[in-house]
Amino acid sequence: MTIVVRQRQGDSYFIQTSLTTIRFSRSTPSRMPHMSHKRRFTGWRKRMPQKTQYLVDQVLGRLVPEFERHGFVWYPDFAGNDPQEIGANEIPLQRRSGEEWPTVQICFLKGGWGPRFRITFSSLPEICKTVSKGEVSREMAIAVYGPAYFHLQRGIWKDRDSSEFGFNWMPLLLPTPGKFFRLIRYLINWRRYLDSEVDAALALLPVLFDIFDQGIPQEWIEHGFGSITSHVMLIHSWKLWELRRQRIRQVD
Repeated sequence: MTIVVRQRQGDSYFIQTSLTTIRFSRSTPSRMPHMSHKRRFTGWRKRMPQKTQYLVDQVLGRLVPEFERHGFVWYPDFAGNDPQEIGANEIPLQRRSGEEWPTVQICFLKGGWGPRFRITFSSLPEICKTVSKGEVSREMAIAVYGPAYFHLQRGIWKDRDSSEFGFNWMPLLLPTPGKFFRLIRYLINWRRYLDSEVDAALALLPVLFDIFDQGIPQEWIEHGFGSITSHVMLIHSWKLWELRRQRIRQVD
C-alpha cells in the first residue's frame, strides 16, 4: 500500500494511501480507540504458560458463570475501557443496580511465582475517589476507588497466600509442613490441584453474594487494614487514606 503525506491545510493534516485519504486535526485527540478489554484479555491469556492458561479457563468456565447467574456482567465499558485502569490480566464483573454497584475484579497475578488469582471486591457509589485524580464517576472507576476495597480470603491458612487461589512458589522460601504438602500435591497433579483451588474460590462465592445483598457494613469501611472476618480482608479505604494524610501533615 502506497502512503503519501500531504501538506498541512490550516489546522488539518492529510495522509493519502492507495485506498483512502485520512484527515487529522490538531483539535481532535490523536489517540485511537482502545481495543476491547475482552480482546486484550484473550491476547494476554494466549501469551501465558500452559498452567496459567488452564487456570484461566477454569475460572472462565466455572467462576464467571456463577457471577453471571447473580446478575454480574463483564461490561465492555468497565472503567471506560481504559488500559491504564484495568489490566489485560483481570476479569472485571459488575452489577449495575442499586445505590452502590457491587464490583469484583478477578486478577491473575503477574510474576513467575506460579499460576494464581485474587478476588478484589467493593461497592461503588455514584462518585468515587482516587489519590491521583480526585473524584471520578463510578462509570470510570475500578474497585479500589470505592470507599473501601477488600480481598476474599479462604481463612484457613495463616500465611500470606490466604487471599490467593492457585499455586505460589514464594511462600516455600519459608517452608512449613502445610506448604510442603501443597507442593507435593501440585507436583503430582497440577491440574487436579488447580481444580481444587477453583473449588475453594467457588465455595466462597455465596459469602460474597450475601455481603453484596445485605450491603457492606459501615463498620467494615471504618475498619483498619487486615482481616475483618475469616473470609474478608480490608486492604484500603478512604478513611485510611485520610488518616495517612493527617499524619503526613503533622510531620510537616
